[in-house]
Amino acid sequence: MAKTPAQRIKKHGAKAAVPQHHLPPVINPTTSRTPEKAQSNSNLILIAGVVASLFLFWYLHLLTLDQLRQLTGGLAMPDSLIGGFDPATSASFRR
Repeated sequence: MAKTPAQRIKKHGAKAAVPQHHLPPVINPTTSRTPEKAQSNSNLILIAGVVASLFLFWYLHLLTLDQLRQLTGGLAMPDSLIGGFDPATSASFRR
């Protein structure tokens, strides 16, 4: 692998043979992307995140935790309680 210009300068100092190169421009003139299209792309990412979050909420709270009631004799799992659980809930699990 070839050395970078900075590595050559570090090794050889002022005698380093550094090739001159020019970077291409950052803006691609062949695209016709407008700020409106860029905004719609970011909206799509947000929509996908919301959909994935809703799916995971449904899967955990409405499907998995509800099925765990069968193992506890009909008691709600502490994770599915909105306000959390209190000592009475813990005592009912111990019984």
